[in-house]
Amino acid sequence: MKVLFILSQTPYPWWLYGRSSYYFTLLSLSKFIDVHVSFPVPIVKEEYQKHLEERGINSYPFILDTKDRYYKLLLNLFEREPFKIRKYWNIDYKNFLIDLTRKIKPDIIQVHTPHMAFYGIELKKNFPEIPVILRMQDIVSQQIRTFLSTSKNPIEKLIALWQLKKTQKYEINVWKFFEKVIFLTKTDLQDAFEICSKNNSLNFGEKFIYIMDGIEVKENLYLKHKNKENTIAFAASDQIQNIKSLKWFLNEIWSKIYTRTKFSLNIYGKICEHFKKDEKKLKLKRVFLKGFIEDRNELDMELVKNRLFLSPTIVGSGYRTKILEAGAIGMPVICTTFDFKPFADYLKPHEHILVADTEKEFLEILKNVENSTISLEKISQTFYLTLKEKFSWDDTAKKFVNLYSQLISNKKNINEM
Repeated sequence: MKVLFILSQTPYPWWLYGRSSYYFTLLSLSKFIDVHVSFPVPIVKEEYQKHLEERGINSYPFILDTKDRYYKLLLNLFEREPFKIRKYWNIDYKNFLIDLTRKIKPDIIQVHTPHMAFYGIELKKNFPEIPVILRMQDIVSQQIRTFLSTSKNPIEKLIALWQLKKTQKYEINVWKFFEKVIFLTKTDLQDAFEICSKNNSLNFGEKFIYIMDGIEVKENLYLKHKNKENTIAFAASDQIQNIKSLKWFLNEIWSKIYTRTKFSLNIYGKICEHFKKDEKKLKLKRVFLKGFIEDRNELDMELVKNRLFLSPTIVGSGYRTKILEAGAIGMPVICTTFDFKPFADYLKPHEHILVADTEKEFLEILKNVENSTISLEKISQTFYLTLKEKFSWDDTAKKFVNLYSQLISNKKNINEM
């Protein structure tokens, strides 16, 4: 079985900008099927291509600048599609993908994210005999909606409202073109049905399904590394949802509790650059910018020196991969209810993970950790073992392979009628 994947960015290096889902999906599926993948990049790096090739992933990058530009936002005044999606469209890339599809003759085409849905629709028109499916990493309109609910900047809110109307209409319209639309979480699946219902859209029925990502569970480094600092770790890229969530935590939670706890806060990743201008003020509140550590193994060893991993998300869609990545090395996690909701079928608060939303709740948990009322070692082991049991990448891959087989069989039966 041969599958062509179309991504919005390179899957490698996997530890940057939310690429881990792409990378490990492809890697796990390469054990069972013939994997081919195409994606836009500003520049082709041979070492990245070699890495993918050595792991059985055939890649076909296309040079395309997809960075945000102010002039593109202004041009979007005259375009139907939302700015964040329109910037990925390129007619030369469309033709490249048509030629690529003719050449490799895939059994399935799987498009990732609504940003690349244009290409899936064009390929469906050109190759009606091939099932084309859409993997929704996030519901973009839900991301904008949560952004709106937290933003206090009137200009930001105005732009977000403008883009929300475009994005919601766009997403509903593209969903109907695909044989299957595969959401990342049960929460996203339910949100999608609700969005369609509110907009008097078609009943998508069995077209909508969800398949959770897996996680690469490593050794429980947290329990292995005995010497802990009295610190909380936060690690993230400089994406807008991470910045807004960390700002909220620093202003609404940490600034009100740091004098009443012994904990300090260590921040890792490219998000540090955004807060560099406030570094002196942050240090006064025991917040330390540790910077970006590119080597993932080195980062893991740094994280497990901390007692807790923080995920204070208030904006976004899908789920926070960082929570699973922390649990995969045994880190106990404290997160918001927004973070916890996608995992509610698998995890229990205070057994696998710690959940808090208010100043009082965060402080109470930290105090209980300090006086050993909460055992972080027990939470570490429980969370870690649950991930090993329920979030296997092989299980995720098998669900996709079963779906592909079903779609190919259905297509074959229709063609024989």
